[in-house]
Amino acid sequence: MTDVAIIPINFPSHDAKSTCKGQIWQAADLDGKPRGIIQFVHGMAEHITRYDDLARFFVDHGFIACGIDHIGHGDTAATKTDWGVMPIEGGSQVLVDDAHELRLAIQQSYGEDVPYFMYGHSMGSFVTRLYISQHGAGLSGAILSGTGHNPVAVCKAGLILARRIAKSKGIRYQSKTLHNLADGAYSGAIKDARTKFDWLSHDDAVVDAYIADEASGFPFKAGGYATLMELCEKIAHQSCADKVPRDLPVLFIAGNEDPVGNNGKGVTAVYDMFRKANINDVTLTLYDGMRHEVHNEVDHEKVYNDVLQWIEDRMESPAE
Repeated sequence: MTDVAIIPINFPSHDAKSTCKGQIWQAADLDGKPRGIIQFVHGMAEHITRYDDLARFFVDHGFIACGIDHIGHGDTAATKTDWGVMPIEGGSQVLVDDAHELRLAIQQSYGEDVPYFMYGHSMGSFVTRLYISQHGAGLSGAILSGTGHNPVAVCKAGLILARRIAKSKGIRYQSKTLHNLADGAYSGAIKDARTKFDWLSHDDAVVDAYIADEASGFPFKAGGYATLMELCEKIAHQSCADKVPRDLPVLFIAGNEDPVGNNGKGVTAVYDMFRKANINDVTLTLYDGMRHEVHNEVDHEKVYNDVLQWIEDRMESPAE
């Protein structure tokens, strides 16, 4: 195992009030440039340190890894009471702009010529899909984990409802209606569930750690749902996929028991959108018997190695 150095990183968020906080994972004895860079874009109601094991795996293979907590999440939120709080309007672009700010900072430090990959999970995959429609140029690849899809009309209706509730009740209002329409519906998708978060993984230890972690699984507020629905509405359009650079390799990974991706159907629908957009290199891998967090499943080593192999296949060799 490589000795890993954790380097804190922070910068002003594009929401003009938060300070984005995150970290870089790199080999403690790194001398010169890394083999590659992977930036994690985390999901809803979690934080970047949940990717520690996956990040260390990539450090073991010569990469550096990095990521920040989104606004309304983890250490980027000013206080715990700000978890799940996001803007009524414009939040989706803040998430994209903050992700880009991190990429620019990392590339300035490690070099723009180092292969750079984005790994977005769940809500982070939504952010990454919007991100690559705006800033995909220069990336070596994008990995979209646990993504999903709803028709444009459904997304628009959800956005209107979320904004209406946030404007009338406030961005900090905790709406049962919005919860039940969004993430609250996932727990009911698992038959004979042990906990309400069994939809995340078959690994009980992962689920229990998530439940015990106060910075994970917190309730989204009305403003948070407004930003989430705004994201969903933007990426539901074919025009979003059409703006992704055609030469950007894209990998979709998901479990076939993941309710976020409608057990593979939603993920396949997004894959088809990217194929329709004539992306030259787009791959879909559905894992049998896996749920939402494929990188936290019982057989996560297979996922780790599959993603690594996909990345290595798309990196220029040192001799080139």
